[in-house]
Amino acid sequence: MSLDNLISYVKTIRPQAGALENLSGAVNNYIGTEHILLGILHADDDTGQRLAGHGLTAGRAERALADLFARIQADRRNAG
Repeated sequence: MSLDNLISYVKTIRPQAGALENLSGAVNNYIGTEHILLGILHADDDTGQRLAGHGLTAGRAERALADLFARIQADRRNAG
């Protein structure tokens, strides 16, 4: 993957980042590795296709992240 492709991915990440913020309840300008992964998975290129070929699809990653964020929120509620 070239640097230009990665920059393009990062530019397309904001919609996915917004979706993750809605899931996690966080609103910030943070773009983490989960956002980059979703950008790659949503991109229509060889990298995303190769990952999908190994079973890592955008939908599967989004569901896993939603589950993770739900567990984190539950742990925070139970701890507080």
